[in-house]
Amino acid sequence: MDKRLAGLPPREQARYRRADLYADDPWNNARVTRAFRRHRKEMDFAAWNKGFQGNDILFADAVKNLLRVYVDNKSTDAYLRHSISAASELCLSLPDSTYWANIFDYPVQMTDIFGCLRVQWFIGYNAVCAACGADSYDMIQEGCNGLKGSSLEVAKQIAIDCSKMFDNLEDRCYTRDDIERFGIEVRKGDSDD
Repeated sequence: MDKRLAGLPPREQARYRRADLYADDPWNNARVTRAFRRHRKEMDFAAWNKGFQGNDILFADAVKNLLRVYVDNKSTDAYLRHSISAASELCLSLPDSTYWANIFDYPVQMTDIFGCLRVQWFIGYNAVCAACGADSYDMIQEGCNGLKGSSLEVAKQIAIDCSKMFDNLEDRCYTRDDIERFGIEVRKGDSDD
């Protein structure tokens, strides 16, 4: 046994071993801590600290994907925070044995009460699905079920863009203007229906 862990309770020992094994802790990133500063209530930290539920490896990969999607400045921190919260909510409900074929079996609420797509939540959902191994074709075929009208068109565009960004096929990232443009397209198109 490691001498550093000798005096700790077993649950803390397991958490430190897991942290050493997977050195990609999403909470030690400067952008993530800046995004959640003064907004810690939006995240269910208590559930992650228990360590008994959720797929934490998948969540760490999803956060890495999300950091590739958003521009590194303070204007996109709120969007990054909402996407990480969505990814966290999904990853807490996933077992450790999740893979790309059964990720779409878990229910996700991606629309608001008016049926409009919540863009940041859909980007977080894309990040989790990409961490499982799904690509843009899978996201368009399976991940966009239940969407219609302009929400479906915007979701398809986001799925294609995010897939390119996750795989480093594009150098661009989403800015605040891009996210707001998607939101305007969704609201304008759904008001026309």
